[in-house]
Amino acid sequence: MAQSCSGCHQSETPETAPSVWSFSGYDAASIEVALLYYQSDASGSTVMHRIARGYTEEQIHELSAYIAGETR
Repeated sequence: MAQSCSGCHQSETPETAPSVWSFSGYDAASIEVALLYYQSDASGSTVMHRIARGYTEEQIHELSAYIAGETR
């Protein structure tokens, strides 16, 4: 699941990466909150909104933990 994230969100810092922003420094809970927001925002039309809508809440929970490097 995380493979779709790595195209834009890379591990480098935002100053050195060609990505939108790095996941570095974000915990699983913060990532999960952001993804759930994108999923629930009915008026949103960004790439993130479309991607988040493709996951279940359980998948978002697991994905957030994986991205943050946390085991739940």
